[in-house]
Amino acid sequence: MKRISILLLALFAFALQGMAQKYLDIYQNGVVTKSISAADIDSVSITETQPRIIKIWRDGNAILTYSSNDIDCIKVSREGDEPLVYLGVVGFNQELYTKPIDILATSTASQYKAFIDGLSRKDGTLLYYAVDNALDMLENQQIETPINSVNLVTFTDGLDQGSLMMNSKYASSSAYLNALSKRIAETKIKGLPVNAYSVGLRGSDVVDNLMFKNNLTRLASSKEKAFEVSSMDDVHSRLQAIADQIISISTRQTVSVKIPGLDSGTLIRFTFDGMPANESQLYIEGTFNLQDRSLHNVSYHGIKANSGSTVQGTQSGIFVTYTFTGLQREDESGLIPTDDIRQYYRISSSPVWQVNSEFSPANNTQRNVSHSGSATVLALDCSNSLGEQITDIKKYAINLIANVGRLDESDFIGDYVGVHPTDPYDPSKPVTITGFTPESGVMGQQLFIGGSNFGNNPEMVSVTIGGKPAVLFGVISDCINCSVPRG
Repeated sequence: MKRISILLLALFAFALQGMAQKYLDIYQNGVVTKSISAADIDSVSITETQPRIIKIWRDGNAILTYSSNDIDCIKVSREGDEPLVYLGVVGFNQELYTKPIDILATSTASQYKAFIDGLSRKDGTLLYYAVDNALDMLENQQIETPINSVNLVTFTDGLDQGSLMMNSKYASSSAYLNALSKRIAETKIKGLPVNAYSVGLRGSDVVDNLMFKNNLTRLASSKEKAFEVSSMDDVHSRLQAIADQIISISTRQTVSVKIPGLDSGTLIRFTFDGMPANESQLYIEGTFNLQDRSLHNVSYHGIKANSGSTVQGTQSGIFVTYTFTGLQREDESGLIPTDDIRQYYRISSSPVWQVNSEFSPANNTQRNVSHSGSATVLALDCSNSLGEQITDIKKYAINLIANVGRLDESDFIGDYVGVHPTDPYDPSKPVTITGFTPESGVMGQQLFIGGSNFGNNPEMVSVTIGGKPAVLFGVISDCINCSVPRG
């Protein structure tokens, strides 16, 4: 039996009246499937039976009923709370430059822009090594909150150059590529597969077209997620489409429908595409059970759901309400339309579907859209072969990051290193260092050094770590942005 974690649920029954700006979030399979304003709730009750039955009450009626077997937990959230989006970046040429996975939010957006803007062109294309490290980042990240998708997005314009020099485990490029393809297929993060996307804009220096196409296919989790494009505009539109796909995977709907009770054995079908029952390609169907007011043998057509094959109803007078959770199009292409839901029924002795003419989406349904968290790493080619197009790639990468985080692009305009002039270096004052973050890291990891009197001219600043020169991204008077050098 699934163990249920109920956070301070016993206190909810006494404290809900003072929680007008808070919500009760119902989690099923790691996703918020129902979010209820505390202002609309009188109390919550829990039985001592096993499994426990949790009921949420309003005006003397149980408006929602859950079994502890069917939900993960119930938590309180503030109005406007958003699921967490985790994101990291790996830039690659002859070096790797890493922006460690962090929570992508308004407060951290400018750090991502600073990192992307700081990437510069060099020879070399550590394509395989970059993807390998991106998977390491995903596997090593401690993700404490529910997520519903894990994603790896790779952009390149060329063939791998140099990865075998960085990883002596493989004797040939084909062996390394085969191992990466297998790793992508088998890696699970919090039980979730990696959705690996590859986007390739073949550079003029690529002569082995077959190898270029093979790289894209093998570095994606399926052929449908591998894209060879022919222009920078195509790169932009493809990255936008990938961001939309990531958001779609992490978006779920909850739909509650209220219908009058019927005879046991009556087949009930809810259509979502505005089509008659026998023509619909998007519907939920189940058999009504009068004894316990449930729908049995529930099936979903063109729809994914978390509700399962039995959905318990909640009775109010002659009506029974059913809640279907975690709804999503089967092909993960977007939300299910809910403006023209129709209800049909068919008794066991008749082959004819009857429409419930009194059923309307406005009066008989409640609809809710929720977003779950995600974890994504972007592997970004910044080799010399891109030429001046690297400026466009940086812009499109920032757009993708903004879209995945459901942030406005204005969130990426802030006081980050290298953006604006600050106080120049004053030779009459000492240069001080107050600290740096993170306190440890790997080659290519972004490093922020805090202090004072650094000035605003990067040409006057140099940083060495372990006797090796660090790559300098930018400097302002109180902060230096650089990356940990190799070796």
